[in-house]
Amino acid sequence: MNYKKIDLFYDTLDQAAMLIYEEHQYDYLTCLINASKVLLGFETKLSQELINRIEKLFKSFDEFQKEEVRQALELLIVKGLKHLQKYPLDLMTPDSICYLYANVINEYFDGKITILDVALGTGNLINAISNYYPYESSLIGIERDEFLVELAKIACELQNNNISIYYNNSLDPIYEKANLIIGDLDNYYVNEHYFPYLVINKFNQNLLDNGLFIYLISNDFFNQEKVIEFKKTFKGTLLGLIVLPETMFAKGHPGKSLLIGTNKEIDAYDMLVINMPSLNDTKNVNNTVEYIKVWTKKLKGMI
Repeated sequence: MNYKKIDLFYDTLDQAAMLIYEEHQYDYLTCLINASKVLLGFETKLSQELINRIEKLFKSFDEFQKEEVRQALELLIVKGLKHLQKYPLDLMTPDSICYLYANVINEYFDGKITILDVALGTGNLINAISNYYPYESSLIGIERDEFLVELAKIACELQNNNISIYYNNSLDPIYEKANLIIGDLDNYYVNEHYFPYLVINKFNQNLLDNGLFIYLISNDFFNQEKVIEFKKTFKGTLLGLIVLPETMFAKGHPGKSLLIGTNKEIDAYDMLVINMPSLNDTKNVNNTVEYIKVWTKKLKGMI
């Protein structure tokens, strides 16, 4: 991966988006989507004169690796989120969490897999996982926000990742099956029911044999009013909980963890709980990741 090429992609697409902004005063993310459509050769409502000016910027473009594109897009989208002020800045799953996902997934799976993201957002998490997975992956996403659907679709196209996106609420019926189900789950209630509990139980039926789910959950997940009911209705095994360092979150935030599980019921299994050290403590972070990878390999013989 070439960091100069990340800068080149960022700078050029940013310039193209600003040309559109100067002429139309759209919000920055809309400008970014339209600039990306020009780069991809998709139809837009921009004038031919403006398209020609944007295409001149892209003449300097070379081939880019998928991760070079994704990391440049991350920065561009964060800039757009700040400008739009409609979505929270933590809408995008941070790279440190994406890489933790990738380490677990790459140790557990081999060969072609189907990945289902039940809370797609901008598509950053599923694209990062796919980019780092050394085999072929088929991508499916669910997103209830129409604008984010378009943004995620463009992000996938720019990274040459094919994805099927359902413009749905996560709790609407879906019959796709997947080896891996992921999602950064919002922390709220639906008709007095805790949303993450509903999602985990619902999508258990979409998990293929020997599959895993890995959800990013709030640390108060096990402190909710109906946690006992959830444990009774959940059909499967909660395998592991990777608690992210407090330093990643603002003061007063409960923090988040990766919850790893399967729809297979394993007798006499005790869930492993691992606390990640501060990301500034590189040595301990590397040691903990290696421990997680060894633990993940052992799961293969259990599920």
